[in-house]
Amino acid sequence: MILAEDLLSYSKELYKTANSEEVALRNVARNSYYALFHELATIELKSIPITERSFGSHEQLIQQLRASDDEIHRKLGILLASLKSIRTKADYKLHQRFTDHDARSTMLKVDRAFKDLSELEPDEEIDIENDLGTSEQSIKSVSNNPPKLSIVK
Repeated sequence: MILAEDLLSYSKELYKTANSEEVALRNVARNSYYALFHELATIELKSIPITERSFGSHEQLIQQLRASDDEIHRKLGILLASLKSIRTKADYKLHQRFTDHDARSTMLKVDRAFKDLSELEPDEEIDIENDLGTSEQSIKSVSNNPPKLSIVK
């Protein structure tokens, strides 16, 4: 069995040897995204009402995070949504060039989110980059412990 952290570690190692090979860069971004997806899927979230549109598991998690009362969860939902678009480009848009920047920025954002989640302390400020990666937003933790891992459906 592997953990979400293992996917991120693999991405980091793959990036070191990618040599700007597009197929490797796409895999770096893909594995980084899935590392964050699986890590966030372990957070206990309250169920949200299902709308007329049927969402897949990725979109359901994003919507649950974004609908959370916890500001950190909402920020993570925004981050996951932005990284999902990069992962979609990596997986499905083979006609579009996938750059070193696409891979590296995805990997670094996920790495930062993992560090922020692991260091969460009461009333401690953490930084999570926005979807463009050009600015950081400071958010306050309101929980005493890192989030528990499981999705409530």
